Amino acid sequence: FGRWASSPPPRRSARAHMMSGPQRVLAVLAALVVIALLRNLLPRAEEPTLQSSAGLRAPDRPDGLAAAAAAGLADEERDELLDRIDHLKKVLAETEANCEPRNQPDWGRNPPTSPPTPPPTLPPTVPPTPPQTTSRSAQPAAATETNCDDAARGAEKEAPRSVPFVPRPTSKRETLVDLAADHFPDVLRMQNDLAEFDILIVGAGLSGTVLADMYARKHGKKVLILERRPHIGGNCFDFRETQTDILVNLYGAHLFHTNKDDVWRYVHRFSRWTPYEHRVTGRVDGKLVPIPVNIDTVNLLLGEDLRSVSEMDAWIKAERQASPVGELDVSDAKDSREVGMGRVGERLYNKLFREYTKKQWNVYPEELSPVVLSRIPVRNDYDDRYFPNDVHQALPADGYTQWFEQALDHPNIKVFTSTDYFDAIKRVSFRNHKFERTFFTGQIDQFFRNKGSELKPLQYRSIKFETVVLEEPSVYQPAFVVNFPQFRDGNHTRAAEYKHMYHQNSVASVIIREYSTDIVDDAEPYYPFPTAENQRHFEQYRELAKEEEAANKVHFVGRLANYKYFN
Repeated sequence: FGRWASSPPPRRSARAHMMSGPQRVLAVLAALVVIALLRNLLPRAEEPTLQSSAGLRAPDRPDGLAAAAAAGLADEERDELLDRIDHLKKVLAETEANCEPRNQPDWGRNPPTSPPTPPPTLPPTVPPTPPQTTSRSAQPAAATETNCDDAARGAEKEAPRSVPFVPRPTSKRETLVDLAADHFPDVLRMQNDLAEFDILIVGAGLSGTVLADMYARKHGKKVLILERRPHIGGNCFDFRETQTDILVNLYGAHLFHTNKDDVWRYVHRFSRWTPYEHRVTGRVDGKLVPIPVNIDTVNLLLGEDLRSVSEMDAWIKAERQASPVGELDVSDAKDSREVGMGRVGERLYNKLFREYTKKQWNVYPEELSPVVLSRIPVRNDYDDRYFPNDVHQALPADGYTQWFEQALDHPNIKVFTSTDYFDAIKRVSFRNHKFERTFFTGQIDQFFRNKGSELKPLQYRSIKFETVVLEEPSVYQPAFVVNFPQFRDGNHTRAAEYKHMYHQNSVASVIIREYSTDIVDDAEPYYPFPTAENQRHFEQYRELAKEEEAANKVHFVGRLANYKYFN
């Protein structure tokens, strides 16, 4: 990641700096004079074989001599004209040669005209050399000097323009893993380097990246990001699977959707976006049905023949009334069981939600907070989109990782991956440095327990991913994501086939199955466990967070720090 965090700011192409203003004027005037003279001196079309004063046919002589002879110039005039032409050619050649940059790297956003030479492949036991972590401001001045510095400054004054966005080549996974983490302790021992940072952000996921961009770009602050994982992007990180070259999400499918126009404009700063409306299919009773529930779901599973919104509304009302909880207002529900039956009735609840909840949380819905099933949509029409009410739905055209690379590509931002914040604060120099503000995006209970708190740890659920590569030139599943609500089809909650994203072509296909698990060993926490007891413990941590913010300007942001699932 050093190449994104440490590269100099974008520059114009070297061709834009080849001549200064006066040199350009001279070159243009000279070219115009030559063109005008040659136009007057060239033979007419109706005189293809004019004789020169020396008696030679014009086509048998050099171009300049032929033109002079055709015009009937005297030898002295001809020689003077040819000398001027040769002189002008020499001046233009020397000007171009003197303005050629010397060993100047292209740090701009424009891609190179030829692909860069790939680094040599190293044995698995020998890690590649990490990129340098020198900040852009520390790049030696000599690296960008040319013989045309004055011309470059003149060109900037004459034609100021913004650099258009050009996507970088797709990032490969290995380029994101072998980073500058091994050098980080040495950097921390350098007080001058540490002292230059104003803002500390723990975590390079969505929350941390957007905060870093805002502080660096809008407020001119120097931002230091510490990321425990060996890559940026948090759970949105994607990469190309090595056997198939298919772009996949490492931590499960992530879909972007919003109704906020300002958010939609913001994400376009760093990437092009491909329209994508998410649809999910569920395998229930051996049948493939739309998820969330709509008219087709009811007809396929329960043998009904509903055909309109009014018929669907009447059917749902009758199912709710016949359920054990009756027509319960969902806002009055005590647990997720009451929410599920209060929304779709007992029959659909048992087929779609009861066992699926057990798979996901290892408890049945009656043991969970109402919030879990409250966020599951139910449609009264044929619409099978998962987010039917969101105006903007899309995927970043080159993947999420590329979006994060662009967002963090700023001279005021430096990122260190494979760097644990709790290891860093053990160093006296780091612990004693006072940042203007610190933003913590990890587990809130982990933060305070590392500070000595004896409050009970909060509960989370994790996910185990099983990747299967199939010899499948087409697609294996009918949809990108297929849910498996019943144990009869296995213990996995869902399977994602990434060919469906971006309509990727490959002779094989990648299927990633997800199994919900408890937190064991170093398993990643994904979902806060929504029980009343956990919520009470979180409220205690939130009081500590308020004190920490007031005393040390530490802010807790994101899903883990707020112990909340953000859709």
